Amino acid sequence: MTYQKNSSRFFIISTFVISFALCLVLADFFSNLITIKAFNGITSTSKISGFSVYSIALGKYSNKTNATESAKNLQKQSGAGFVWENDEFFYVLSSAYLEENDCKLVKSNLEKNGLEPEIFLIEIPSITINTNYNPNELNEITSALNAYKTAYENLYDISIALDTSIKTESESRILLSDVLNLVNKTKLSFDTVFNSQPNSDALNIKLSLYELSQIINNLCEFKETSNQTFSSKIKYCYIECIKLNQDLISSLST
Repeated sequence: MTYQKNSSRFFIISTFVISFALCLVLADFFSNLITIKAFNGITSTSKISGFSVYSIALGKYSNKTNATESAKNLQKQSGAGFVWENDEFFYVLSSAYLEENDCKLVKSNLEKNGLEPEIFLIEIPSITINTNYNPNELNEITSALNAYKTAYENLYDISIALDTSIKTESESRILLSDVLNLVNKTKLSFDTVFNSQPNSDALNIKLSLYELSQIINNLCEFKETSNQTFSSKIKYCYIECIKLNQDLISSLST
């Protein structure tokens, strides 16, 4: 009887010790698992859709100096006069459209006036953000990369309203301030989230957003001269936004 008692007690103690040891092992395992996950971060992906812009080129040159001279003359006539380099040629752009039909209509009207416009296609490729970002960081990157197209669209609408006399210059300038505020809000939000030791991609976005803000700010402060009209400056800036967008996507893809 005593033997059975001792045997039973030994069994209970042994079971307890083994169970306790097993708990310690499992606790250590899950502790390490949680630590590794917290260190590595959460892998997330987000795809930013690409888009196309159809621009009107009123000159194609192999020499940049000639293109610049042509651009200056165009700016006096309310065209953008933006010199876009592509495949060793320099295109003098007067305007740009998201809809191909709109671009074709403008091209047709210019041809009726004796000009020889060319449709120059600008493509902003899609990009997938795939790295260790938390949801908040990923949201800020998405907002930042969409800011360029939004800025272009807003400036384009202001340009059309001004050229068709729907809006006065004073009213257009108020709308430009709204665009600047929107860009600065995106920039500030991005800077807040990536405020310390941003990686190379985040740093590229940060610097590009600063440049976008400067472009809109310079437009807001622009005073018309005999060399460039206010309407020309708006068109120049919206193409500048597209170019900045393309350069940023290129830097993130390499």
